[in-house]
Amino acid sequence: MTKPTHICAALAFLAIPALLAGCPADPSQPPPGVCEDAAMTPASATVGTGASEFLELTDGGDLEIQRGFQGGCHVWGSVHAAGLYGGDVDHPRDANNPKVHFVLTDPSGESLADTGDQRRALSVGSSGELELLGEVVRLSNRGCDTLPGHAAILTVTVTDACETTVTDARSVQLVPMM
Repeated sequence: MTKPTHICAALAFLAIPALLAGCPADPSQPPPGVCEDAAMTPASATVGTGASEFLELTDGGDLEIQRGFQGGCHVWGSVHAAGLYGGDVDHPRDANNPKVHFVLTDPSGESLADTGDQRRALSVGSSGELELLGEVVRLSNRGCDTLPGHAAILTVTVTDACETTVTDARSVQLVPMM
């Protein structure tokens, strides 16, 4: 005995909403409520340095040029932030992780190093602030020997999945690694 086709089609049509109800939310959108929670704190960023701890930069302070193992050089970029959705530290490639962009320029605005937008989750630091530590900001090879002693500006821009953007910059003096 065969079942009428229209009954099978009706049952399949009714099953679709039930299946969709168990599907996860749109992965390109931040989880519900996180933007509202983040907005309860004024959005801010503080650019710093440091490979494993946040070292705040002061205007006119020193920023060490680090030598890499393969002959290149870089500076460490770090940031403290507030009022943002920090993303998912357990999933570094998550599309909802903030975009973090470090730029090092000379005083005339010429780029010395530029990381471009990088998806980076911000972890919760020891005093409750969001932080990213030890981002490699690569300098051109010519900069390894010619830049120590020169003034520069280190800028960070962070844009979270809620479309909140914060930026901070410090004028620094580039120095060789001590």
